[in-house]
Order: sequence, then C-alpha cells, then structure tokens
Amino acid sequence: MCKIAQFFIVALVICLLQSCNSSSKNREHKERSNIEYKGFYIYGHEVNSFSPCHNTKAYWITGKDTTLRRLKNKYKTLTTDPYQNVYLSFRGHVTDELPEGFARDYDGQIIVHEVTAMEDSTKAGCK
Repeated sequence: MCKIAQFFIVALVICLLQSCNSSSKNREHKERSNIEYKGFYIYGHEVNSFSPCHNTKAYWITGKDTTLRRLKNKYKTLTTDPYQNVYLSFRGHVTDELPEGFARDYDGQIIVHEVTAMEDSTKAGCK
C-alpha cells in the first residue's frame, strides 16, 4: 500500500511541475507575440516577405489563413505592379519552426497575429 501512495505522490508532483512549465511557456509565447514590427512587405508569386525597418533581414510571413488573406487583399488595393513594397506594421513573433518550401530562402519566419497598419510605402515608411 505504501508503494502505491508513493507512486501517486510522485505522479502528482510530476503533473504539477508540467503544469508550471506549461504556464511559463504560454506566458513566454504571449510576450513574444506582442512584439510590434514595422517595415516593408512584398507579396507576389512565390513571395510573401517582410523586411523590418533599419534591418537587412528578410522574413517569410505566415499566420492564420484569414490574416494572410486580409494582408494579400489589402496589398492588392495598395499596389499597381507586382512585388512593390508596402509599409506594414503588425504584432507577431519570429517562430522557431523549420521553414519549408520558399520560406527556406529567408532569414526566418514571422507569425503575424494582428496587422496595425498597411500603407503605400511612398506615403509611409520607416522613420
């Protein structure tokens, strides 16, 4: 009987530790997703990229389908030619996921959570 009680106590401690670790990861994810990015966005055939202001890196943009669809539609209303820069401001985070396909050609991937501004780059931009 004593061994069964010890087993349950150990199992309970492990569950509690996992729970604490999970909350800490959720908090870290929430903090990372609150980063505001500003820079230039380009959309086109096999291109979905973002270059932050005052930075030489280029990231592949990813996120929920609805968010990406809105980005693409707004991009098309602001541009007249393929592959034009538009100014983009959004909240999101760089992901640790291994990129696939065209995303492998970039410095990483950024998950967009919320677009805060998207404007013609000739009227807005990095300051």
